Amino acid sequence: MAGRVVLSIPSHPLILLLFISIAFLPFLWLWIPGLMALAFKSLGLSLKQGFALACSMFILSLALSFVNVVVKRLPRRSLQLVPDIGYVYVFGYPFPVPRLRVVSGGEVLIAVNLGGAVIPLAAASTMTALMLLGPKALLAMAPLSATSLIVALISYASSRVVPGLGVAVPTLIPPVASALTSLASCLALGIVHFAPAVAYAAAVYGTIVGADLANLAKCLRDPSASMISIGGAGTFDGIYLSGVAALLLTFLLTP
Repeated sequence: MAGRVVLSIPSHPLILLLFISIAFLPFLWLWIPGLMALAFKSLGLSLKQGFALACSMFILSLALSFVNVVVKRLPRRSLQLVPDIGYVYVFGYPFPVPRLRVVSGGEVLIAVNLGGAVIPLAAASTMTALMLLGPKALLAMAPLSATSLIVALISYASSRVVPGLGVAVPTLIPPVASALTSLASCLALGIVHFAPAVAYAAAVYGTIVGADLANLAKCLRDPSASMISIGGAGTFDGIYLSGVAALLLTFLLTP
């Protein structure tokens, strides 16, 4: 596994401090695992089982958000000048300073972030499996498939490839689309209790496909990219946030 794992710690200390503080905010330990536990409960698990599973996923997402597993290495053949941002500290305050750097040879790494992609995908897949094992599996698959497709299309349409950063998606667009579509479709089919799980799973699936995978070719054309990480590179990106936000919005909007 040597050379296959890249740790991406945020370079700016203020970002790192903010990220670490998330672990010590009590309300996050209540509402994120709590909401996921309620979603699991609607799929047949007990509240205790659902909360234990949700807490495990929350802890793993936080702990593994710095870990990227390299799945592909592509050679870089071009020689180009690319813009870059450095920092100059004046009285302890960081000022961004634009500069140019030469990119020649080397390679571009395609990686998957464990905390930002693999763990949310595992949670979504667990919810999907529980729905498939239930007595209303076929009914549940219809809104899940439709919502995932709509979120993927909207994520792709609203996403932008930012040089040196990767794919950027407006934070609220995928979860709002997932919450509204899942609620409407589940209400129409009489399975509104499935709506939170459908919204979470569809937000995760749709964001991965529509934002990350669909824009992979564009990211590879960015000469300043040294690593393209699906699921973020050291921070929770749209995949994680879309699932959690969609879950919250669905609970708030459910009649």
